[in-house]
Amino acid sequence: MVKHKTQSKRLTRKLTALRQEAWRLMHAPLAEQHCWYASVLLGHYDYYGRTTTRRSAASASKSAASGSAV
Repeated sequence: MVKHKTQSKRLTRKLTALRQEAWRLMHAPLAEQHCWYASVLLGHYDYYGRTTTRRSAASASKSAASGSAV
């Protein structure tokens, strides 16, 4: 198995940008915030996620929504 590690400068730059955008959206309607966070996470999973990781994340999300344990 090959492990991937993001460069620390790139990670810091991206997290800073996300933090600034989240701060800007702080007083936006909750639906708008949800839409933005969902798109950010889906983009992250599409870029970095493996197909098995995406399936297990979706499964965990469905079970959390239904209230059952994973």
